Amino acid sequence: MFYKIFIYFITLYFLNYEIVAHSQCAMCNMAAESSFQERSGLSSGLNIGILYIFLIPYIAIFCIYIIWKLYYRKI
Repeated sequence: MFYKIFIYFITLYFLNYEIVAHSQCAMCNMAAESSFQERSGLSSGLNIGILYIFLIPYIAIFCIYIIWKLYYRKI
């Protein structure tokens, strides 16, 4: 019972917690904006880098899931 109450309050805490974050530092932001205006290749490189950082954890979790399913598969 205590576990359910604890999870409930932790969930409420994180749902009500205000997160203030900036996704890029000022220099990266200016470089991205100027390269986008100049139509240079840096902006596409930044986009590919963001996609790379975004996808790697999901690919790792998927690989762990597949290995786990193969290892614990009931025949």
